[in-house]
Amino acid sequence: MSDGKIDVVWDMETGDPDDFITLLLLLGHPRVNLLGVTVTPGTPDQIGVVRAALSWFGRSIPVGAFNLEHQPPSGNASGEGHHGRRGVCVSSWHYKAFGDMPPSRDAVPGPELLRELCGPSTTLVTGGPLKNLGGMWGSRLAPGSGVHIITAYDRARFIATLTAA
Repeated sequence: MSDGKIDVVWDMETGDPDDFITLLLLLGHPRVNLLGVTVTPGTPDQIGVVRAALSWFGRSIPVGAFNLEHQPPSGNASGEGHHGRRGVCVSSWHYKAFGDMPPSRDAVPGPELLRELCGPSTTLVTGGPLKNLGGMWGSRLAPGSGVHIITAYDRARFIATLTAA
């Protein structure tokens, strides 16, 4: 905690609005110190959406992508969605609600960013597929790091709190 704020890292996706709205909430919450954001899979369109939100709040924090080169199945490609234009792995709702947000490749590897930012005083909150978290664990997170992890994935059907031993 810094200045009474909770240090948080947010792991998300952008296939629907909920994770993006959570990002906005975390950015605007007076008791949250958002240290970084990781995105799965982390396409340039997704990173652009996150970077746009950060700019609205005047924040310059690191963003991690699981795979900037991700090529989605044809059903999740850019084109037209229910609300109009959609990006690669970004719902058309995002553009309908907030306008054009240009793609960005300004991201580091997500698992590496989690390893760097997560420590005993950090809370990692996840809303997307746990690829970045799996990459972090797969690289042998240091025992005793005490990372507090809250996951809420797949429309709240899976909720767990884990602590690295």
